[in-house]
Amino acid sequence: MRIILHFFASAVCIAIVCAQDSFTCVRNVNSCSQSEDQRTTSGQVQRALPGKQGPVGMKGEKGDPGTPDQEQINRLKDRVAFLEKEIQDKSTANQRTTDCPLIAFKFPRYQQITDHVRYRSYFPELPQATICAWIESTEPAASVVPAIMSYAVPGHTNELLIEIGRGRNFRISTNDRLLRKFALSSSKWPYEKIHFCAFYSQPAGVVGLFVNGVLRGTQLVTQSAVSGGGDLVFGQDQDAVNAGGFNPTQAFSGNITNPMIWPRLLTASEISGIVRHCVCPKDYAIVMTLDRVELHGNVEYFIPDVCPTL
Repeated sequence: MRIILHFFASAVCIAIVCAQDSFTCVRNVNSCSQSEDQRTTSGQVQRALPGKQGPVGMKGEKGDPGTPDQEQINRLKDRVAFLEKEIQDKSTANQRTTDCPLIAFKFPRYQQITDHVRYRSYFPELPQATICAWIESTEPAASVVPAIMSYAVPGHTNELLIEIGRGRNFRISTNDRLLRKFALSSSKWPYEKIHFCAFYSQPAGVVGLFVNGVLRGTQLVTQSAVSGGGDLVFGQDQDAVNAGGFNPTQAFSGNITNPMIWPRLLTASEISGIVRHCVCPKDYAIVMTLDRVELHGNVEYFIPDVCPTL
């Protein structure tokens, strides 16, 4: 019986020592098999102290990473060139465009001669131009011919006129002469909001119209440059300079939002950017911000919560 107990104690000792350290285990297996005299007075197996840690081995040398082949180098160069061009394109686009100014005018009445917005800054000579705005009319389409904008100079009260004619057609006049009528195909006009960009060019001899970003048509014409220094009015048709000679049947009622004029022909892509993303070319000539206009009659000015887009 004593032999069995001694064997059991030796096995327990070996398990404890080996659980601490494999090196200690090898050195102390024999000590665990000695007699019961190695036990302490408390009856517990005396554990052997761990040995000292051996010296740290030498680190191996790093392998040669190798040299990239010419194909890899060319791919990296192409990638860098692509990223540089992408950054440059975005930077150039940001320099050419800006978020469209948010400004809107509400013309609450029709059949009157007092409600209009007058531009007070200088109007430059424009051999060519693009005129854009969002419009939403509230007046009966068949009974009036509302003027969206009217520009008058001495001798030509219709130096530049944009109006909505009877039968849902868009009328553009310069130098006191009607250049072209463009049909509005929407059956919901005048009660739906639309965006228009009317354009003319004396050098190119052309006039045309975009509605909701879509080209409605062009016309070859012969005309002179639009003279500078005149009077620009929104919401009425001037039949005399200095914002005079208004006719109640030509008064506009509804909203005109973000009216702007550029001194050149905008591209189809630029017009699409205005209509769909509220991104405007920076080189505009006329913008109807509150610091540049006078409000007359019952016209109200407000800033939309969001920029209108389609």
